Amino acid sequence: MLGPYELLDKVMEYGKIQSDKGRLNIKKTNLWNYIIKIDPSAKRENLSEVINELDARGWLLENNETEITFDPASFQ
Repeated sequence: MLGPYELLDKVMEYGKIQSDKGRLNIKKTNLWNYIIKIDPSAKRENLSEVINELDARGWLLENNETEITFDPASFQ
């Protein structure tokens, strides 16, 4: 199972991939599917904690039930 920092790195990696495609709004389901392919033993609760941490750091413009929106400055 990915540790908290590794999970954070993977979330940011996915966000960067999507940002490069011009997508800053990310469906949480799509993010979860990306994480579960990397680590089948990942827990949704841990992903929620990482998302909340990113939001607390100000790296997200939006964090709701179904999606997150990254601040473009997060990838610079």
